[in-house]
Amino acid sequence: MSKHLTDQPELKQMKTNRPLDFKHIWNRFHQTDNSCDAQEIEDWMKDDPKRKTFYTDAESYFQKGSQFKHVSNQHNQYRRLWKKILWRKTLKNMRNIAAFLLFILGTYWGINRTMTPAEETPTLSKITPGTNKAILHLDDGSQYELAQSKPITIKEKGTLIKSDGNKIQYKKTAHSSVKKAFNKLSVPKGGQFFLVLEDSSKIWLNSDSYLKYPVVFDKNNRTIELTGEAYLEVFKDATRPFYLKTANQTIEVLGTEFNITAYSSDNFVTTTLVEGKVAINTNNSSTVTLSPSEQAILSCSTGEIITEKVNPIYYTGWKSGKYYFKDESLENLFNTLARWYNIEVEFENNNSKHICFTGSFNRDQQLENIIKIIESANNIKIDAYGNKLTIY
Repeated sequence: MSKHLTDQPELKQMKTNRPLDFKHIWNRFHQTDNSCDAQEIEDWMKDDPKRKTFYTDAESYFQKGSQFKHVSNQHNQYRRLWKKILWRKTLKNMRNIAAFLLFILGTYWGINRTMTPAEETPTLSKITPGTNKAILHLDDGSQYELAQSKPITIKEKGTLIKSDGNKIQYKKTAHSSVKKAFNKLSVPKGGQFFLVLEDSSKIWLNSDSYLKYPVVFDKNNRTIELTGEAYLEVFKDATRPFYLKTANQTIEVLGTEFNITAYSSDNFVTTTLVEGKVAINTNNSSTVTLSPSEQAILSCSTGEIITEKVNPIYYTGWKSGKYYFKDESLENLFNTLARWYNIEVEFENNNSKHICFTGSFNRDQQLENIIKIIESANNIKIDAYGNKLTIY
């Protein structure tokens, strides 16, 4: 027999050597016997402290709405009631423990939520056009952030380097070193930057682009390396040919203006000539010469190169703050916008990639307005969540 049952109060004998009849307790709680000897109950409880505890628990059990029947078997009646009381206490303890745990968890969640700043989901209206910004990497490994309202003046190998936050310019001095040193200019997504090289050649570097160049060109040639997109006005110098290298081709110029798009993520390298003449040498030894308003398209996978007549404005307008598109696939169009507005683009419906668009936008135009125009013109749906566009 368990400890709880051996300690049942009805098993203890009163001083009068008789147990208390359970009917007195039953009548007391149900108020059916006004002649019940209350003193007898009091005497019974005084005889053993456990009896008082039992009576108090039984009274609470009844007052909370529980019922128990009066039966003739005194031992079974006490036993059944005692079990019910113990079960009621067990449930109460379990509820208290559960409430305590909920309180702890709730407090932790509340504190954690308060201390962790809520992530704000940017809307289309908060996505702004790109700005003039870049990172300058010097030959010694040091870096400088170039941005509006951050002018800098540096001397490297005796060459003066100045930036007003919108452009960077190199000026050779009498103290410029003959030892070759290279700088790198990287423009992130959502940025652009203007560069004037030591020979006075001008370069407009577009978003997500990278340019490597010598601080001072040598006497025999002028060579730079590009990943991304740039528009160049090359200063004419017949004694020093100008070379622009990408991963798949090398362009040789004497004095000219042209645009080149050579992003590592693209399948093609596109060179568009505005003025002058350029010779394009591919890695598989093919050579193509361009005249003004001609474009060369090089396949990065096959090395094949083709040329065609184009209107250069569709490929160079970005330099002047304008985007022009003519029968451009939405896939290519949104690749362009993604770099300038620093967004991600996903096509839920692959067929939408091949829809063509003709139109123009200002580069300082809000993306929200551009999206409305594209949706209206092409009968498509574009959703925005954070910095990501989903096209259906």
